[in-house]
Amino acid sequence: MTLCRHFLSTYSHVVSARVRVETVNGWTRMTKEGSQHRHAFISSPKCTRYAEVFQKRNRDPEVAAGLSGLRVLKTTQSSFVDFHRCPNTTLPDAEDRILSTVISAEWKYSDLTGVDYCATWELVQDAILDTFAGPPVTGIASPSVQLTLYDSERLVLGKVKQISEMKMSLPNVHYFEFDMGRFHNPALQNTKNVFLPTDKPSGIIQATLRRNQLSKL
Repeated sequence: MTLCRHFLSTYSHVVSARVRVETVNGWTRMTKEGSQHRHAFISSPKCTRYAEVFQKRNRDPEVAAGLSGLRVLKTTQSSFVDFHRCPNTTLPDAEDRILSTVISAEWKYSDLTGVDYCATWELVQDAILDTFAGPPVTGIASPSVQLTLYDSERLVLGKVKQISEMKMSLPNVHYFEFDMGRFHNPALQNTKNVFLPTDKPSGIIQATLRRNQLSKL
């Protein structure tokens, strides 16, 4: 917002400004045998955090924030069955499967009063991860990626009244059980321990959830 105000106040020919700021990859100091290296680091990105502000001259700023590249996986409590089929459907029912995706999320603020942007970003990330994983001991069932996405957005809007809408993208990152039978070796058996990651074919699940706009009449 400060940069937007700078450009609008400094240059009379500028009628609007849009500023997007992203975090760079985090760095963790290398450690060996309990000792931290003095000057060597390893990249440790969890995801990319960003914020975007758009402002027109003599108008209030429009503020959005988000995250991208949040790669997650759980090995059970995910299913996808009894879905709509057509003559071209080849995807079988999956009673229990690996669920993996790379989460992108963006939310918009309708009210900037009293917003702690850093705390809100952490809250949103935690809400997404809690919905995906559930409690550490029991986990949580996910009957579809679509429902997990919707529940995440609903939880965030319930926790932060200043957020007016949220959109998310969860592309499928499939892990299929590898067929050891092709080697014709009885000693090689896959007891659901070896999975082959693949990104094709796959789907991209996207949705936007926004608050109802109450009539002023």
